[in-house]
Amino acid sequence: MLGVIVERVDSGLREKPYKLSLSSLHALCESNYLKFLRVFRDYQNSNERVLMVGDSRIVLTVTERARYTTTFKAVQVSTSPFIKHLELELRAYHDARMLEVLAFQQARFIKGSYRYPNSSMHQKNEKLSQTQFVSEWLSHLLAIAQAPTRDVHNDLKWLQGGVLD
Repeated sequence: MLGVIVERVDSGLREKPYKLSLSSLHALCESNYLKFLRVFRDYQNSNERVLMVGDSRIVLTVTERARYTTTFKAVQVSTSPFIKHLELELRAYHDARMLEVLAFQQARFIKGSYRYPNSSMHQKNEKLSQTQFVSEWLSHLLAIAQAPTRDVHNDLKWLQGGVLD
């Protein structure tokens, strides 16, 4: 009987740990803040904004107001079986002009970086990925979202033009 000798060779190449770029994250949060304020212009005087994107209904709700911050809940539901329900909790820091993702699909307290793999299956850059998703989602809303005509809380510009500018 012949024995097979297997030798494990350590190549010395180790994966570098992911490091969150705070400047990139902050720039994205600043951009998201400006986009969100365009989507929900009247948040100071209204507690809710309803938008429609195709078969999806988006409800933006003010859940908490403080001197320098406002917390929002964003829920998107669709009649289409191909579009997943979306639920976000966002906090606007008005003094810093930034929008932070507090909860994504009910997952809270996301760290800046994770070892991968991990038991929760978070990506290495989970916080940045969620913030980037919100950025793209807000851009999508700005491009094609419409106010439902039955929503009496919308301003005249929305009712006349329909599409966010």
